[in-house]
Amino acid sequence: MDPFYCNICPQPNDATNQLIPFKGSVRSKYLVTTWTQHRILPSWTDTCSKDARIGLSDLGVQEPTPEISLTHIETVCNYLGNLTDKNLAKMNIERISRMMTTFYEYASKANVLQLINVQTFRKIPFVFLREIPGLFPCDRFTFQLDECYRMKPYLMEIPVEHYGFYKQFEQLGATKNVSSNTFAKILEDIHCVSENLNSNELRMAQRAMKFFFQLLPSENVSKMLETQDLFLLSKDCKLLNASNIVCMDSILYEKYLTHAEEHLCIMSEIDEMGSYVLKTKIEKLPKRMQLLLVSNLIEDKVDIENAQISENQITKDIKAFFESREFINGVLRMVYYEKSQLKQEFPSEENISTITENLCAVKFKCVGSMQIVYLLHGEEIGKKPCYSYLYTEEENGKKMWTVYLNFGVDNNLEMVVRKNQNLTSKAIKECTGCKFSSTESDLLGMLCAEVRNLDRIESILDDESIPPLDKKYKNASLPLPKPGDIVEIRWHCILDNDFISFEHGEYVAYISGINGRGDVEYKYAIIKEKLSCGDNSNFASLLQVYLVEIQPNEVKEMKVFKLFKFNRSKDSDGENRNVFMDFQREILHQQAAAEEEITDSQYCDVRSLEEIFREIREQLKHAFTLAEEERRALCRRIMRKWHPDKHPNDVTRATQIFQYIRKIIQKLEVGENIDVDDTQPEPENSRHPWSDEGFDEFDTTNEREKTNKERYRPRPPSSSGPQTRRPENTYTPDPQPFTANTWLDEAKYDIRFAKQSEDTMDENNENEFFSWICQMCHQATEKALIAWQYMEDAKRIGRSENLESLALSLPRDLQRLATDLENLTQGVRRMKYPDRTHIPSKAFTRDQAKRAMEIANEVIEKVDEHLQ
Repeated sequence: MDPFYCNICPQPNDATNQLIPFKGSVRSKYLVTTWTQHRILPSWTDTCSKDARIGLSDLGVQEPTPEISLTHIETVCNYLGNLTDKNLAKMNIERISRMMTTFYEYASKANVLQLINVQTFRKIPFVFLREIPGLFPCDRFTFQLDECYRMKPYLMEIPVEHYGFYKQFEQLGATKNVSSNTFAKILEDIHCVSENLNSNELRMAQRAMKFFFQLLPSENVSKMLETQDLFLLSKDCKLLNASNIVCMDSILYEKYLTHAEEHLCIMSEIDEMGSYVLKTKIEKLPKRMQLLLVSNLIEDKVDIENAQISENQITKDIKAFFESREFINGVLRMVYYEKSQLKQEFPSEENISTITENLCAVKFKCVGSMQIVYLLHGEEIGKKPCYSYLYTEEENGKKMWTVYLNFGVDNNLEMVVRKNQNLTSKAIKECTGCKFSSTESDLLGMLCAEVRNLDRIESILDDESIPPLDKKYKNASLPLPKPGDIVEIRWHCILDNDFISFEHGEYVAYISGINGRGDVEYKYAIIKEKLSCGDNSNFASLLQVYLVEIQPNEVKEMKVFKLFKFNRSKDSDGENRNVFMDFQREILHQQAAAEEEITDSQYCDVRSLEEIFREIREQLKHAFTLAEEERRALCRRIMRKWHPDKHPNDVTRATQIFQYIRKIIQKLEVGENIDVDDTQPEPENSRHPWSDEGFDEFDTTNEREKTNKERYRPRPPSSSGPQTRRPENTYTPDPQPFTANTWLDEAKYDIRFAKQSEDTMDENNENEFFSWICQMCHQATEKALIAWQYMEDAKRIGRSENLESLALSLPRDLQRLATDLENLTQGVRRMKYPDRTHIPSKAFTRDQAKRAMEIANEVIEKVDEHLQ
């Protein structure tokens, strides 16, 4: 037999190997397809048998069966497949190619093809490539292969000369096109080579991983992947089962988990594939192939305890914005619109109350140096900065939200809200339990952006065609005032100091301050308990003491004459009764009083003057036994009760009583006996400094109260022009004259210091106090501008160190002055902090300081005139 074949695989042999029997041997034409399984007869036996007219079949010679030939082909292919390319090259490559073609032709026969054990033949090296040279399994080949996918010897294209055996190769694992399954097999093949991969195998594995995930379909993944296991490359260059590999499914983890590789086997990076896309594809893999996601293993925790947490004016302003009726009504309008679009049931009054409470419960904190700590099994493996965070907790069965905001270098309210828009929107969604998917995605952000312009919220929602709320739902959405909140000036006209009895839980008011202009500041309080008086005299009712909550969780004992009841007014035209009904509905969320209660007959004291005078004498005698503050408060109460303005239907009688009260107070001040005849005229030279001061304060306060009532009286809508129906505007300004004057007083205080600094300088003091004077003038102007804003509306107070921005809503002359001073000083930071080219103490001249004083004084004068 030809040594070529014997060098590949030997024939079956016996001890002699000299003579062979006819029986069990095959004719020479079957040499290529059977020599390892049968003895091969010499070719001359064919001629001799014909000459002798003897049939070889009669001698026991038979044709080889397909099974025998397939076993032979498997044997030869396995042998050749185990040879290196160098050893194959030493053999006759052309004859090997022709031999393999014979194998393919034989195996392609219909009767043979159906007998092939596909699972066995898929594993054997069956396709011969002469250019390598080498034999490889069919599943490493495809018929159409782009150049970018070629990976010799793991993925190659079927040679053109073999295209005629397409069906045979396809049955044994060759594919028309590449797929994820192709590269999964390549990874498995590389894994079988060695645990320690060489540089070429590493490159192949990295490319195979990339193509595996790139070509992974979006559905029917399990049916497409044939391999049982998936092998992936780790960062330490090992090809491991996917179940032992961890994927960094976020770029943040890669950046901040600095010690992760000490604890986890991390998957090698894949070029040109984002972490989100990779995570999505991993989640579609069958469970047997799924690798671990670091996001499922790592616990991240925001470290609040070690952060620098504080509250400032900006956090207070955002908190006040969330509690404002305008913002809450705006959010509820969006909730109702969302429910109507989704055809869901509208919120009940209880739901509205819960949403309102939730929005009011959100807290805002300024935070610095906050970090997210990453933990694996409780051990820290990394951390990263955290600039904002929404923290949710339960307290007494109720959810509470705290929004932690990192302002960075920003000290501007609008900028802080804009930068944290996503977080505040998330808080609103959690408070309402509503996704707001039916409205524009940034509509919540648009509402939050109006943190300084509450009156614009209604118009923004109108422009977006969000229907307005019914009054019923508006009232249900309003939060109750907190103890210590300032009573709006529009409710002052229904405050009554003539009551001596209050109910537990009742809202009352008390005077928290009176200034020299007569502005009175009232604050809300809540009656908690009636305390024992211990005095059985007729005067005891005025000395009754109540335990009152004056601030959240802060109580104080207060005598009854210091407390004011929110009461129906006794005016004849009934205007203030309507105010009281509005107060009941808008502030206390109570229905208006019954008609019969509202229409009671006008109050009238039917007692004689003598009886009233006797009562007044007794009350004032007791008043002068009290401490200074309580004496003044009780005298003020008695004068307020009998002032003619409070008795429009009996002015003459009330005037007599009021004059009598003043006379008795003056007598008690100088120690006269008021129980004797008090009709004698008072000496002309008599002096009453204490009572005169008290009377002046009372008169000033009373006049100021009437002025403010007229100044801030709601104006009816104009009847001129076309009557177009617009949604009701529920915005009501909240002027606070007392607070305005407090800010103005502080501005005057600052400018006095600036003036003193100017007066102490002489001509030789170069740069001594110029920067200080400019700084104090800037600060005084800022406070004066804020004072103007409080006089107009406390809900729309600007908070900016930039004077030009602060004055945007003010008259043009103030805007001009504010801009001039801002340009002159070039801002707060320039006046305070040095840099490489600038030293504040030497940056300003005498003329600049003088001009700053002029501007600041002019601003203060204009604001002072406005507040008069």
